[in-house]
Amino acid sequence: MEKGYHFSTEISDRICTHMNEDHASAVVLYAQAFGDQPQATEAQMLAIDANGMDLTAKVNDEYHAPYYYEPNLKTSARIAFLSTILPASGES
Repeated sequence: MEKGYHFSTEISDRICTHMNEDHASAVVLYAQAFGDQPQATEAQMLAIDANGMDLTAKVNDEYHAPYYYEPNLKTSARIAFLSTILPASGES
């Protein structure tokens, strides 16, 4: 696997806050289409890195803990990117 660009916790948090506040409907679509949660009515982006993002989704009026704490819950998802995010040329 190709090594991707490292996102600091601060960058991940800033991206997640922006997505959850300004693009909430897109996050729901990610959960529905790519997170295998077609009944999701709400979703939150919890973290993002160069290889993917972690979401939790509201299904049947219930939010559940992130998948990495509760691996058997179907209302959370790790969505892997098709390509690893790499820094733009000139960035390190």
